[in-house]
Amino acid sequence: MELASERKARLDLAIALPVYNEACGIAEFLNEIAASFFDVNFAVIVVDDCSTDLTKQELDRLASSRLNLVSQRNTNNLGHGPSTISGLKIAVSWNPQFVIAVDGDGQFLGKDLRKVYDELRRGQIRIVEGVRGHQDVPLFRKAVSFMVRVLVGIRCSAIPQDANTPLRGYRTEALKEILAFLPGDAMTPNLLISAIARSERVNIIEVPVATRSRRGPVQQGSTWGRPMSDYLPSRIFLRFCSRALYQWFSLRNVSKGRRASKRS
Repeated sequence: MELASERKARLDLAIALPVYNEACGIAEFLNEIAASFFDVNFAVIVVDDCSTDLTKQELDRLASSRLNLVSQRNTNNLGHGPSTISGLKIAVSWNPQFVIAVDGDGQFLGKDLRKVYDELRRGQIRIVEGVRGHQDVPLFRKAVSFMVRVLVGIRCSAIPQDANTPLRGYRTEALKEILAFLPGDAMTPNLLISAIARSERVNIIEVPVATRSRRGPVQQGSTWGRPMSDYLPSRIFLRFCSRALYQWFSLRNVSKGRRASKRS
C-alpha cells in the first residue's frame, strides 16, 4: 500500500518501525502512537521482516482502519538492521519535516515518542536520542550495552548515554545526510548512526525515556531465541554479536563519517 501523494506533500512526521513476529502486540502499540500524535499530520511506515506469525494479516487489518499506516514486507528475512534502514529510507523519500525511528516490539511508550518529537521542534536540534533508564534485562545484555558505548566512544571520542537506542528522532535533512554514510546491509545501524552523528558534529540531545516489557502475551521475542541463563545468551545472539563485531571493524571508515560504499 502507498501513501497518497497529497498526504506525502504535507506530511509533518514519518515514524519508521521494523517488525518481526509482533502480531500480538503491534495493534496496541500503533494505536497508542496514534493517540499520542492525534494533532500531528503523521504516517507510520512498518517494515515487516518476513514474519512467520500473523503480523502481515494484522498489519493489513490495521492499514484498512483509520490508522495512518503503510506496511512493506521484505521478500527475504534480512534482519533488524537492514529493515531499520529500509524504513528510514522510505521515510526520507516522503520528505516530512521530521522522522522518528523506533522498534516495533512496543517496548517504548507513545508519550515518549511524542517527547522526542516535541524536542525536535525546539531550536536547532537535529537528532534526539531516547536514553533508556533501568532495564530488567539479563546481565549479558547490560554488559553488551556497556561495551558498545565504549566502541562508539573509541570511534568518535564521545560516549553516548545509550549508544544502541532504537528510539531516535531526526530532522529529515540530518537523516538524509547520515543515510549517505550508512551501508544498506549494516547489522547495527543505530551504533553506526551514533558514531557518524558525533563524528559529523551533528547537534544531538539525549532525553530520558521509559521502557516496558514487550507487548503481547509472550515476553520473549523470537529474534534471539531463549538465553541459556542470565549470564549466557543464546547461540543465535552470540553468532549475531560475532558477525556484527566483525562488520563494525570492517566499516571503521563509515562510522568515522566517511561515505558508504556502493554496496549500500
